Amino acid sequence: MSTKPAIIEAGVSTMLQCITNAAFPTATIMWILDNTTITQGVTSTTERVPGSGFITTSSLTKTYASKDDGKMLVCSATNGEYTVTSPALQLSITGALTRVSMSTKPAMIEAGDVTVLQCVTNPAFPIATIMWILDNTNITQGVTSSTERVPGSGFITTSYLIKTYASKDDRKMLVCSATNGEYTVTSPALQLSITGALTGVSMSTKPAMIEAGVSTVLQCVTNPAFPTATIMWILDNTHITQGVTSTTERVPGSGFITTSNLIKTYASEDDGKMLVCSAINGEYTVSSPAWQLSITDDPERMSALSTGAITGIVIAVVLALAIPTVWILYKRIKRQPDAVEENTHNRTEKSEVERSQIVNPAFTQPD
Repeated sequence: MSTKPAIIEAGVSTMLQCITNAAFPTATIMWILDNTTITQGVTSTTERVPGSGFITTSSLTKTYASKDDGKMLVCSATNGEYTVTSPALQLSITGALTRVSMSTKPAMIEAGDVTVLQCVTNPAFPIATIMWILDNTNITQGVTSSTERVPGSGFITTSYLIKTYASKDDRKMLVCSATNGEYTVTSPALQLSITGALTGVSMSTKPAMIEAGVSTVLQCVTNPAFPTATIMWILDNTHITQGVTSTTERVPGSGFITTSNLIKTYASEDDGKMLVCSAINGEYTVSSPAWQLSITDDPERMSALSTGAITGIVIAVVLALAIPTVWILYKRIKRQPDAVEENTHNRTEKSEVERSQIVNPAFTQPD
């Protein structure tokens, strides 16, 4: 072999040449790559050397791929009497696809923000194609790629993934995988760390006592999250919708804080009921610890009740004293006869005595 390049660039047409000594009969040269005879791209010429024979020259024009790296190439000459073979040439092909790596590995990704990640291959041939895979799911949207030729090496493929992540993507594994039809290589996995996962909601106001009949404001607040959360108020398993207002506030690098106010007037029968606020953002649902209401009665109502109670007690006492007194007086009056009745009774008795004296001569008074 008269040409033995130290490096052969993948994807680039390369010419190798083999030459015999002057011989007769004329020799025929074959090219053999890893025990496979190559026929395409082979041309041969002969030149007579007077008094010696014929020199045969064979040229192999071929484009190698990265998969040819390390293969053994020989040229073999035969003239029907003898067969000779050249020393083997181990091909060293630049452009073998050996790696792909993420050139951007953010420590934190903010949920809801557009994030650009990048993967790059080593110079390779054929040109590689890069795929993005999130938790074993191939991502196709938001992917763009470009290639750049590096002379003597191959093509660098660069792929960009432009994506908005949600809190549900937290802890998922992301890889980029490159293939060029000969080799497939995969980057180390990147475990996503997404800010803005909805993890908690809590009541920021918990008065020890709530006064019945008085409008009271209670408040619930979420941690910074994305997507934005919605807060519901639930009293003894009943969803409250009236008197509820909500606001959101963005915390850069974290997400959105949702604040909900419940303005409600409670009654004494609400005492002991359980109140919770529940937050949901389409990915997660979290609830605050349940809070047991402690309702005090309305002071005016208590005052009215107290006044009524006192009045009732006074009336009861008066009745308790009056009824026995009246009864005693009634009894006394009943025992004493009426003066008119007594005089009439006396006169009746006197008349009866006088009549008895007239009728009975024994009682007749002397003249």
